[in-house]
Amino acid sequence: LGAPGTGKTMLGMNFLVEGAKSNQPGIYFGFYEPPKRLIEKAAKVNLQIQPFVDKGLIEVLWQAPLEHLLDSLGEKLLNAIHRTKAQRVFIDGLEGFKTA
Repeated sequence: LGAPGTGKTMLGMNFLVEGAKSNQPGIYFGFYEPPKRLIEKAAKVNLQIQPFVDKGLIEVLWQAPLEHLLDSLGEKLLNAIHRTKAQRVFIDGLEGFKTA
């Protein structure tokens, strides 16, 4: 949690990348930035996510800014965790869950 621009997204992505370096699968579950933009933004600060996405160690799930039901968001996240056997999960935007 924190104000916009404080580095929450980059901290979370770093958390996932460090886990992926140790073969720990991870999931980015976000509400604000589409995957391509998120990966490009991270690359600008020398945080290379794409190789881990390509290897299947990081899955980037983006929730488009539409109305969501809390149950469907939870189901999508839990299914991804079970499918990937994720050991690390970063939810970027708890406000997205709150809004749902």
